[in-house]
Amino acid sequence: FELLPVFKQLFKSEHFFSDAIIGAKIKSPIEWLVNFYRQAGLQSGIDYFKSNANNPEQWTTHQIYLSCNALGQRLFNPPTVAGWSGHRTWLDDNLKNYWKIFDEHLFAFENGFKPLEVNERYRQLLKDLTSNSTDPDYVALQIIEHFITVDLDADQLNDAIAYFKNILPNNYYQGNWNLDIDEIPEQFKEFMVYLSKLPEFVLM
Repeated sequence: FELLPVFKQLFKSEHFFSDAIIGAKIKSPIEWLVNFYRQAGLQSGIDYFKSNANNPEQWTTHQIYLSCNALGQRLFNPPTVAGWSGHRTWLDDNLKNYWKIFDEHLFAFENGFKPLEVNERYRQLLKDLTSNSTDPDYVALQIIEHFITVDLDADQLNDAIAYFKNILPNNYYQGNWNLDIDEIPEQFKEFMVYLSKLPEFVLM
């Protein structure tokens, strides 16, 4: 009846790393939101799930509850005892709301408390992912590989890298662009909005 050895053996199975399994699941709204927070290196109770002094419920878990509800997943109130149907059923008219929430609301939580500190977490994330690279193509590629589970095709990849670079004027790349410039957090956030609209972004 000891479960630990069973789980250890189970999670080391090659089935978990099979191409048929990786990227085969469509994220639910709660997975979509919390996965981003975790992948971005944000800290629970510090960067999110934190009360706003002027409105105690505005930036707590209540905000994530409202976002998931808008995307068709009312947390703690599944439609049946089996839960939500999930998978392809998430690909409905609510998909456009995923993009809207990412664009208009997901980054807005910063405004409640310490936006500068959150921006610095984004900057540090990029430095960690790229060993503080000064190559914008490489930085964009590492962001894509970190946040998107499956490989993009060559055209998608080239378009995404071009988009990342086009966020800032060309003169930034004449020997001056690096991860310490003031514009990096905003460049990252705008790029994430772009990536969130790719079909591959909802896969896990």
